[in-house]
Amino acid sequence: MVDPISHSSSFDNTPSSNILTAIELLRARWQGTSWTHSNVVTLSPSQHASLWQHLESKEKELAEYHVRTNYDPTTFQFIVPIPLAVHEELSSSIQYDFFEQLSSIRNDGNNPAAGLAKIFRGGRSTTIYFDDGGHRSPDLQFIYNDVEYPSLIVEVASQTETGSSLPKLADRYIVMSDANILLVIGVEVAYRGEKKGAISTWCPEYGTDDKGDYLASQQTIVSQPFLNVDGTAVSGNLRIPLRSFTPEPICSKFPAEALDVELVLSYEKLAMCLKLAAGQEEIRRTGQASRVPLGARIRQQTRDSTPPEILSVED
Repeated sequence: MVDPISHSSSFDNTPSSNILTAIELLRARWQGTSWTHSNVVTLSPSQHASLWQHLESKEKELAEYHVRTNYDPTTFQFIVPIPLAVHEELSSSIQYDFFEQLSSIRNDGNNPAAGLAKIFRGGRSTTIYFDDGGHRSPDLQFIYNDVEYPSLIVEVASQTETGSSLPKLADRYIVMSDANILLVIGVEVAYRGEKKGAISTWCPEYGTDDKGDYLASQQTIVSQPFLNVDGTAVSGNLRIPLRSFTPEPICSKFPAEALDVELVLSYEKLAMCLKLAAGQEEIRRTGQASRVPLGARIRQQTRDSTPPEILSVED
């Protein structure tokens, strides 16, 4: 992890209690215990580096346990995201939809993009590290073999009165990866009270100003609704040509017709998924979810621990 020593800030003198708070937050998430405080801790870049040095040397179980964390050295925010059921459902739905389409392309010997789809894979929650010492675990990412950064990122965020965090996230993904991240899809949802959803996309933008050439991000689709407030789904699709998230060195190895093949994200499917997930979340939150009761004569007996001799790698 990079520690930009040259960075200076008043936060650098913050007591080490912030590091201890971050450790307690990670431990609570690791152990599955409740955490009633904020899931955001202020850490300077040097404190952030010290946190991971401490974990790797003294608390390896926390360092090795894969819990999603995000850190932005420009805002000094170390975040342990709270898993939200609706966000997880939407991410899973998009992942399944894309995997299904990619599998169909791979298995179609007549599809010009079959070879391209075979070297493209996806996953969730894998951490992306940036050169300024920051890192982030996106909701969903797709990456080509043998490259450092994923080419396509999907983030799901809740709509709030203070505005969306997605534009800043997309900008950071694209700029800090030197445009190796070529496409960011943002799905913005509201599901407590009125239910609505919209989708946005960002890609790299190159320009020149009085300081010279620059790389920035450009929003190419701005809050396209897929679920209206009245509960109706919007007709249409987000159509994504493979060329829009394929790095140039890989593009050069495939014909134009392969790069023109599209992945399609249906607005109606997204709307249906959001309504179902939001409905389930409300039922659980209000205590209306049904369950099968345990027989009156049966007691709950939990195992204190699993004997090491019966554990295996598969476990």
